[in-house]
Amino acid sequence: MGLEGRLLAHLRRERLFERGSAGVVACSGGGDSTALVRLLARLARPLPLTLTVCCVDHGLRGAISAEEAAFVEGVAAELGLPFRLCRLDPAALRRPGCSLQAVAREARYAALEAVRGEVGAGWIATGHTADDVAETVVMNLLKGSARPLGIAARRGRVVRPLLPFGHAELTGWLAAQGLAWREDASNRDLHYLRARVRHEVVPVLAAVNPALARVLGHTAELLGEEERYLDAQLAPHLDLIEPVAGGVEVAVAAVAALPLALRRRLLRTACHRIGLVKELGFVHVEQVRTLLDGEAGAGEVHLPGGRVAARQYGRLYLGSARPSPPVADFEVAVAAGRAELPELGVALELTRQRPPGDALALDGRILEGRLVVRTPRPGDRLRPAGMGGRRKRLAALFVDAKLPAAERPRTPLLVADGEIVAVGTWRLAEGWVPAPDAERVWLRYTPLPAVGSG
Repeated sequence: MGLEGRLLAHLRRERLFERGSAGVVACSGGGDSTALVRLLARLARPLPLTLTVCCVDHGLRGAISAEEAAFVEGVAAELGLPFRLCRLDPAALRRPGCSLQAVAREARYAALEAVRGEVGAGWIATGHTADDVAETVVMNLLKGSARPLGIAARRGRVVRPLLPFGHAELTGWLAAQGLAWREDASNRDLHYLRARVRHEVVPVLAAVNPALARVLGHTAELLGEEERYLDAQLAPHLDLIEPVAGGVEVAVAAVAALPLALRRRLLRTACHRIGLVKELGFVHVEQVRTLLDGEAGAGEVHLPGGRVAARQYGRLYLGSARPSPPVADFEVAVAAGRAELPELGVALELTRQRPPGDALALDGRILEGRLVVRTPRPGDRLRPAGMGGRRKRLAALFVDAKLPAAERPRTPLLVADGEIVAVGTWRLAEGWVPAPDAERVWLRYTPLPAVGSG
């Protein structure tokens, strides 16, 4: 049986499209997603399906992204399928302390969900494969994830029809018919963990067991079933997690009485409820469990993202860290070079040479105006780049960026001639994004040494 027949049998067996016949197919132009579009188009009549092709352009690779979007549009036109293009604002994808890939993924799914709602579809199909499952299992194990699982075939309205098939089989199917796809060079950028796992780790493991993708897929499937069973066992105890100001609390005695597996699972769920998901690892859950199970009546451990777990005898709190001392409103004139801002514990650098680390590029005209750095004030507004010049409240941008409340009063604002130009190094105002041929000035903030250190 050929690829099309095996996919048809898989889809009928798994009933992935039970939410209706209309769906949105995500396509980047890569081999996997291009094969997904073409395969579903061929199976549209027997299933039956009504398809809309959607390409999300993150705007991070300029003309290359635009060319790939045009390629996807051409595939949709060839197949007679409606096409939707979603362009994202690359500046909005850069959030302080957040992985660019994670934020881009979140924005991509939000865009796909918006298109799904607009066209009245019941589901979104993505081109994840058996290789993606294997890579995800290995990545989670390497990171010490609290949940070393693969990729679910169905989660909410997102379905992944190609999980039983490998990348080589899908691109081989395309090549055998003379059908093109696009290769994303960033997939080979070894700065990203997935690329290192794909090109350096998996080949070594596959040399030991050529059936690696299938074996890890079976492992992920077994673990997934056990996860669902344990989640059902945990459900009657979830009311032990009580919402409080700034986070959640649990009663120490009641949680400590649970079996170890459910105790860890409940604490992991509590961490998820305060926003710790991707960055949460086994070590963090163990730190919280040790605090809960320990004989000491009080204590505190620090968690990612500025969160804490703090025990006060019979109660365990998880949530925002203790508030920092209030920051007095201040305003400091700055110019090219370096300026220390002890009120915020940072030094500002404005330089024409790109510095190492996290820095924001601004149009070189910035040095022509009167520049100050100040703290946020009630009613502050700016025109964020990529929003067509529309003003937005600074408070709303903080919420959109999920910036912890304790950090907001300490966020430095660069102001030129009375207009907010940059919020920290993660949000730039309209008109200050440098053109490709424009002179650039780089903005960076670095921590000052603590008083008495050294």
